[in-house]
Amino acid sequence: MVILPLLGALVIGLLSGREGYAAAPLLAVLLVKIVGVGQAIPLITLALLVANLPLLAGGWRTIEGREVARSLLVAVPAAAMGALIFTQLGNEWRLLLLGVVLVVLAATSLAGFSHWLAARSPASAIQAVAGLVSGLGGSSGPLATSVAGSVVTPPAPAAASLAVVALVVHGAKWAVFQTIIPPEPTFIGLAAAMGAALFLGHLVGRRLPIRLDALLQQVVLPGLLLISAVMLLIWFARQ
Repeated sequence: MVILPLLGALVIGLLSGREGYAAAPLLAVLLVKIVGVGQAIPLITLALLVANLPLLAGGWRTIEGREVARSLLVAVPAAAMGALIFTQLGNEWRLLLLGVVLVVLAATSLAGFSHWLAARSPASAIQAVAGLVSGLGGSSGPLATSVAGSVVTPPAPAAASLAVVALVVHGAKWAVFQTIIPPEPTFIGLAAAMGAALFLGHLVGRRLPIRLDALLQQVVLPGLLLISAVMLLIWFARQ
């Protein structure tokens, strides 16, 4: 039970490539079968909380405090609302909701559509949608990475600023999820190990050739998200 989530987190960290943890939503379809949908989303949330901690190392001086604060004012309430909605649903409806979320993420990640959308929409709207999706599905994946352009001003390094946003957003979600998931040592230990595996995979993914990374983000990731969504919707229909 432990090895499969860790291997999955490592591979998904690698698939995420250069842009944060864009493939993190793929963890959902794996964890639903292992721990159930009720625990899968809180587990992803805590794993991402751990995975983003190392991204702050050595980069705290580059954090753009004003832009990060503006982003948090929108993203945190939206993420907390999404998490609260998730806690109020039964497992069968959580499964349906998760499938729909993955369909949306697959559509937005197709051929870099999330970046196109971010360039043509108000930053606050993208941040709110990304926060809500993160609360409902554990991670907003491609939408979260598209927020980069609205949180930092190039050429400043984005990693530390985005890590701060991610840490606060996932922390707010985790506080909401405490109502359904007691903080048992085994649960927290698994989440921490998955977070470390995500980060290790991300380190390798950052060194992929640019063309291969583009192929992963624009073709492979949307395809895997869509396949995962179809699987979740089939599981819902069979209940």
